Amino acid sequence: MEVLDDNILADGNFYEGDLLKAVLTSKPEFWKNDVENWKRMCEIYERDKKLLDEDNTTKTIREGWYEAYAEFKK
Repeated sequence: MEVLDDNILADGNFYEGDLLKAVLTSKPEFWKNDVENWKRMCEIYERDKKLLDEDNTTKTIREGWYEAYAEFKK
């Protein structure tokens, strides 16, 4: 969470923003048991959404973030 809070586009090993995608697509059961960090992740995403919108990445990667966040919010 700290890494994403500092840079939502931080990369894990593959591409800029893959850490975000990994967190957003992690097991929903984890987040149901850690509501405070779920809220924090939502706040980080909403705060930095403009950076995601403006990032020079592929359409597929950008859509992956958006779709993953939509599922994450459910």
